[in-house]
Order: sequence, then C-alpha cells, then structure tokens
Amino acid sequence: MTSPLHRLDRLTAMIRRKRDERIALRFADAARQPEAAAYRQLLPHSLAFASLRPSSSVVPAVNLVLPELSFGAIFAGIRTALEVAAGLSARGGVPLRVVVLRGAPPGADRDRLVTWIRQELPATAGAAIDIVAAEWAIDAIVHPSDVWIATHWTTAHPLEVACRMGTVPPDQVLYLVQDYEPGFTAWSSEYALAEATYHAGFDLVVNSVPVQRRLADADGIVVPDDRVFRPQLDLDRLEAARRERAALAAKRNGDGEARVLFYARPTKPRNLFRIGIAALEIAAGRAAQSGISLRITSAGETHPVPSGGRLSGMTVLGKLPWDAYFSELARTDVLLSLQMSPHPSHPPLDAVLSGGRTVTNDLSGSRSGLHPRLAAVAPEPTALADALLSSLRASDDETGASAPTALLPALGSELGPVLDAAAARHGLSA
Repeated sequence: MTSPLHRLDRLTAMIRRKRDERIALRFADAARQPEAAAYRQLLPHSLAFASLRPSSSVVPAVNLVLPELSFGAIFAGIRTALEVAAGLSARGGVPLRVVVLRGAPPGADRDRLVTWIRQELPATAGAAIDIVAAEWAIDAIVHPSDVWIATHWTTAHPLEVACRMGTVPPDQVLYLVQDYEPGFTAWSSEYALAEATYHAGFDLVVNSVPVQRRLADADGIVVPDDRVFRPQLDLDRLEAARRERAALAAKRNGDGEARVLFYARPTKPRNLFRIGIAALEIAAGRAAQSGISLRITSAGETHPVPSGGRLSGMTVLGKLPWDAYFSELARTDVLLSLQMSPHPSHPPLDAVLSGGRTVTNDLSGSRSGLHPRLAAVAPEPTALADALLSSLRASDDETGASAPTALLPALGSELGPVLDAAAARHGLSA
C-alpha cells in the first residue's frame, strides 16, 4: 500500500511538472526563431531569453540571473552573486535588475529584499534595483550593451540558448562559476547541458582556486588568475562570532560538554548527508566509551531525528537566518560539514575563522592543508569519526591561526580588483 507521504510526493511532482510545461510553452510561443521549438524539450527556462528585443531606446542595465531568491534564504552563493552584480552596477553607474527563474518574490517581499540588499551591499547606494520574474523577459526591450550575469548552470543555459537565438551577445555574458556544477547531477542530459555552459564563450569569473583547477583538469579551460577570487566570507559577523564564543566560553567555565554541529542538507546529494549521519553515530559511540559528553545539533535543512542509535537526542534546527547561523557557530566546538565538490565551501571556513574547528572531506586536495583547525579527510564514516574525536580532544592553543590572513589568500584574489577588470572588459568602467 502506498503511504500518504509517497502519494503527496507524487502529487507535488505532478503539479511541478505541469507548471514547468506551462512555463516552457509560454517561452516557446514568444520565441520567433524556427529552431526554438527544439530547445523547449530541454529545461522549462531554456527559452527564457529567446524573445528579448534589443534596442538603444532603453537605459543599459546589469542583469543578474538567479535560479531562485527569497527573503531569509540569502546564503553564500546567492549573496556572492548579488555582491558581484552590485559591484558591476556601481562601477558602470547603471541600474541593477535581478531576474529570478523560479519563485520571484511578490510585492511586499520584493520591497523587503530590495531594502535588505541596500543595507547589506553598500555598492548599491543610489542605484536603481528591480527584481523581476523570468516571465518579464518575454518580448522585453533591453539595451544591446546590457551585461548579463549567469550564476548556477540553469541560468547560464538559457543565456547560452539566447546567444544561439541572436538575442544576447555572448561577449556581454559574465559567468560567475562558484562550483563545478555538472557534478551536482548524475551523468545525464543535465550533466551535459551544465558542462556545455562552460564552453559557451562567456567571460568566466571563478570563485576560488580549487574550482579554477577543476575547470582546467576536467574541461581543459584555463581561467587566468586575475579572474579568480576568494570566497566572500562575512568577516564582520565572523569577528562578532569570535567575541560571542569567548563570552560563552567564560560562562561555560569548562562544563565538560562538547558541542558538535552538523551541516545537514539531505536534499543536496553533494553534501553527503547519510555519510555524515554514519560518522556521527560512530563518533558518538566512541565518545561515550571515552567519557566525552556530546551535544549534537544539525542545521541547514530540516530532517527526521535518526532513530535506533546514539543520535536520538540530536537537535534539528533546519534552515537558520543569517545572524542565527553565526550565533550557532559561536556555540559550536567542532563543525562537521561535507561537500563532494571542489569549492572550499563556506561553513568549514566560517567555523575555523570564528574560532572553532571543522571536520570536512577532501576532494582532490581542494581542502587539505587550508588551516590548522580544519581536518580534511576521506569521505568515509570511520575516517570522519576519527577526525571528529581528534578535533574534540585537540588543545585550543592556536588562537592566532584563526586569522583570515592565514587562510584566504591561498584561495584567490580579493574581489574588488577582479570586478574592476571585469567592468573594464564589459564597458562598465565609469
């Protein structure tokens, strides 16, 4: 007998499929090119920009294309994309338009987001900001010199199609590559489409040296060093977390309880949720045998508390607001954060720079040796459990090693000079 949960999953999938079919049909109907119908078969938004109408009668803009955007869910990748777009908009003195493929915020939510962007990103001061759904692009009039910023591969793909359709010039597309995203899917049509975006002739700007190396090794794409920037960490909030950690440590006064935080995202296969749970189960058993009292918490996505083992007391926080995330780091002794992709990933870096420790998995040397407080081991439960226990037992005498200067330069240049050069390439220098 099919469970109610499985029936709900099937119904949700059917509703999503019908919605995607309607979206794809709207874009296909608007496209005027004879071959447009073929691209309708690929993704719902393949033809999102195929009906744009370039004209010098409108004001040029920087167009940032995001897969999704919602208030309270602006984390590392989307935040960095907004920072890049805001920086280019400011350098060119042109409006910033954010085009959202799925779930563009309506009315009041959109206004809240614009306010948040202005508060968090000083570069947007004085600039016009608009947030629109992808359907805005149907027969929209845009300036021929508009700059388009692709982010996730699902945004680069419709821009690649638009270049083939002749509605977007490929030399006006900047592709912000923040990870090696073909690996986010199985070997499939999606894998091939994602990989193809790297070869579309766009101007690649890359987040971190390990991703730069992966592009060279996997695809033979050599990205110059001056187009590679380090992860954009929130250093002000990390410093506040360090201070909060010190204050909490004084109050704890050696209470003997070790706090482990698990970055848990079961819907994202690259975050290795099941391996993480297995590692925690082993670590919890060995900790109990050694007389170590563990408090285990997870954050990232909501998930059931594991049953039948030593993790039944786990606290599941789910998705945290930005400030609450840093406060939780301040209460954490060791973070377990896994990611089976080459980008260094923000949570491991955030944890060590807030004064804690991190256990993560290595991948082709992408995280190995980054920081004395960061243990990068094989993505295997026993190796991860061993690293967790070693980190919990480690002395806390490396206070100076947590400074950003000891970590960030190895991961890429500062963002400012990279944006200066990109602005010049795309005619946005003031």
